[in-house]
Amino acid sequence: MAAVSTSPNSNADEEPGGTLSSQGKPHIQRAEVPLFLSSHDRLDGVLAKRDYLIRLPEHVRLEAGSEIVVIYRASPLLMPDVSTLSVRLNDRELTSVRLGSQKEASSQGTTLTIPISSSMLLPGWNRISLGCLLQTTEEMCRDVDNPAAWLEVEEGSALRLSYSTVPLFPEIQRYPHSITEPQLLTL
Repeated sequence: MAAVSTSPNSNADEEPGGTLSSQGKPHIQRAEVPLFLSSHDRLDGVLAKRDYLIRLPEHVRLEAGSEIVVIYRASPLLMPDVSTLSVRLNDRELTSVRLGSQKEASSQGTTLTIPISSSMLLPGWNRISLGCLLQTTEEMCRDVDNPAAWLEVEEGSALRLSYSTVPLFPEIQRYPHSITEPQLLTL
């Protein structure tokens, strides 16, 4: 599980400027949330699945430009016509790719970058799911306990988030003018 912090001391990559640009548009900030905290995460077996939970704050506006980055290494023995990796976000299919088709890429790792719309991300908890069919032989029953059926998700796999902050109390933005408004002075 991971969470995004939008406090001034967060590790978000902020572009120069305040929360609003000179044209009055929201200032877009970026944060990278790792999918896991260790150096890699391994998926084993013919039908392997892993869920990563990420909590997003509720006082931000999610903007266009977010993406999921999955860096992975797959067993070089996987059958390229059958073995696949599928990525889902909040139970919505994002993409699927074939594994094992590039033997040389398996030793170095492959990067999969998936752009996601801001409407797919939710305030609160979000689930990124990786599902694999890892097959090394033509008969699926032979692969059930095969240690050669694996996929490792590498360090650097993350949700790259684009967001802008939303004022928690919009009335404060109008201060000191709000103090003289008659509507705010009556009970």
